[in-house]
Amino acid sequence: MSRAKDDRPELLLTIKKAQKGNKFVVYKLDRLARSTRQLIEIAELFRDKDVKFVSIQDNLDTVTAASKAMFGMLSVLAEFK
Repeated sequence: MSRAKDDRPELLLTIKKAQKGNKFVVYKLDRLARSTRQLIEIAELFRDKDVKFVSIQDNLDTVTAASKAMFGMLSVLAEFK
């Protein structure tokens, strides 16, 4: 479903069912959300559940401090695409 829509039932279901130790993988950050705020909110939901968040094309995850910083920078850039 388009990232332009706020109501994405499959994404909401995925977040709801995610469990500690799972890994949520996206191809690219800009395919997941259309704003920095949305990306950060989604990443925080997974972090709260202790779910690893990975972006393949951006080559990052949210486990290490360096990758968390890179996530913040790339999420801002993703908003401009």
